[in-house]
This record gives sequence, C-alpha cells and structure tokens, in this order.
Amino acid sequence: RPGIVSQNGTSITKAISMIEDALVGILGSAQEAKGRLLYDLTESHSPVHLDGILQMRNPLCSSEKIWASLINLPVYVNKESDEKYLLQPFVSKYTEIELHKLKCNVKICSKSFGIKLNHCDPYAMIFGRQKSSVSKAIDFIKKMIKKSQRE
Repeated sequence: RPGIVSQNGTSITKAISMIEDALVGILGSAQEAKGRLLYDLTESHSPVHLDGILQMRNPLCSSEKIWASLINLPVYVNKESDEKYLLQPFVSKYTEIELHKLKCNVKICSKSFGIKLNHCDPYAMIFGRQKSSVSKAIDFIKKMIKKSQRE
C-alpha cells in the first residue's frame, strides 16, 4: 500500500517500485506487455474495484498514479497465417471519439496497431484520473464487444 513504512524505516512503496522497474527491464523491448505486467503486479497487492479497476502506476509515466483496468479484446484469427486482428469496432473513429469524450486514454495492444505481440494476447488498457470515467469507458468497450460478437 502506498506510503507504508516498515519497522526499519524503509518504504515498501519504494521497494515495490524497484521490483516493478526490474521486471519491466526484463521485458526489454517487449513494450506491449509493460502495461499488462504493471497492472497484474498491482492487482496482486492492491484492492481491486468493480470491473477490475485499480489505482496503479501509469505505464506511460512512472511517477504518476492513475485508475486503470484491462480488457482482453476479441480477435479474428487468419487461418492461413495465424495472425490475429482486432474486430472492427476497436479500430473505428467513432470508438476513438467516444472514449475521448469520457476523458480516458485507451492503449490498445494489438498487432493491428503496429505492436508485435509476442508476450500477451490483444488487450485494451483503459486509464484515467477519475475512477468513474474509467468505469464509463469500460462499459462502453464492453458494449462494443457485445455488438461486434452479434455481427
């Protein structure tokens, strides 16, 4: 938990940050897995709220705390090449505009977005400064997933 100090005066928060840095370093150039790793690490030691929302270190700016959640994204698999592609709603301008209105950032990690996925399946990391905004963005993305699965 942030700010906790052990009996000998060392900051547990600082220790957690150092461990996270070391594990991110192991990933090297596999930046597609950085957000997922930091989320999973935080999830293992922090309270998780409805829809998997938790407060964590920003994977884009390590000194900032944000509210975030991860959603695994449905994909189309090309049977000839085994390549994975995102289903349409996640690559549309409409989706981008709606998420911008919610004042949330969404980092989509998928080969369709020029990120080579060697270490994890496609996912969306939704993050923002307000927990309520992240919750609304999650609801929007879940509706888009349901819509794409019906089509």
